[in-house]
Amino acid sequence: MKLAERLPNVRSVVFQETIQQWQGVDQPVDVVLLFHVLYHLNLQERTALYKRQFETILHSSSYVFILIHPLHTSGEPSVYCRIIHQLKSLTQTITDREVLDSMLSVGYELCYERMYHCHLNVEDPDDTFLSLFLLADDSSSSLESIVVRFHNTR
Repeated sequence: MKLAERLPNVRSVVFQETIQQWQGVDQPVDVVLLFHVLYHLNLQERTALYKRQFETILHSSSYVFILIHPLHTSGEPSVYCRIIHQLKSLTQTITDREVLDSMLSVGYELCYERMYHCHLNVEDPDDTFLSLFLLADDSSSSLESIVVRFHNTR
C-alpha cells in the first residue's frame, strides 16, 4: 500500500538516488528514512550525513528512522551481513552502536531504539531474494553473477 493511501494528510517526497549525491530538500522536513543505505558510507561520510541532516535538513523536532542489518551485540554478523560479505558486495559492516555514537556526536538524541529479530531461510533462495543483493553490490553485477557467486560460497 502506498504512503499517500495510508497517511492521506502527510505530504511525502521520495528520493531514489545514491546517498552520496542526495542534496536534501529545499526546506526542512519532519522525518528522514534511511533504509539500508548506511553500508555504502564509511564512518566519516556517515557522520557528515548526520551532521548535514541535523543542521540543514531537519526541524528541531524532526526524526530520523534508520533501518540496518547490524552486527549483533555479540559481534556475530546477521545472516544478511554474512551473505553480503560472502558475495563480496560490501567490504564493511556497521554496528548499531556505531550509528548511535556517530549520531549523538553531532547533536541527536536517541528517543527510541528497537532490535528486530527475524528468521531468514537461505537454504534455497530464489531470484527475487538474490536480486536484493544487486542493490547492495557496488559493482555492475548481473543477477546471474550474484546467483553464481552465492552458490559458489556454499
